[in-house]
Amino acid sequence: MNSQAPGFNLVCMIPPANFCPFQRTLLCMKIDLLFPIFFVGLIEFYIILKGAIFMSDKVETKVIEDMIAYQDGAVVSKTIIEKETGNITLFAFDKGEYLSEHTAPFDAMVQVLDGELEVAISDNSYTITQDEMIIMPAKKPHSLEAVDKSKMLLTMIKD
Repeated sequence: MNSQAPGFNLVCMIPPANFCPFQRTLLCMKIDLLFPIFFVGLIEFYIILKGAIFMSDKVETKVIEDMIAYQDGAVVSKTIIEKETGNITLFAFDKGEYLSEHTAPFDAMVQVLDGELEVAISDNSYTITQDEMIIMPAKKPHSLEAVDKSKMLLTMIKD
């Protein structure tokens, strides 16, 4: 049993074409603490608690925070998935770094993986910390600033 504080990993599963819904259900039942969160085309995304083991050779699991490193005085980004239907991008912010105000044509979900972000949406400001998330509505001006060194996962699903 993992004694760390609970955290989350994002898992992307592309089931084989010959998987019927019954087989997919059986596979998911074998996985402890697996939660479907959204679908993009045929790709299924899951959140699993850190330390849970995915018993399938069809899927590779990674700790999201380990996929990107901080860089002094910079914002670092890494695209994990880029499709016509949506994007998932990982960001690492040094303390005080920011994304200036902008708008996006689609809703976007920000999930803080480490640290603390100040998120401004229109005229409102929100403090988001580790394991919290916020949805930034489409066409509303928003910006983000790292209160501390921070990592976040940005998910944008296109209409």
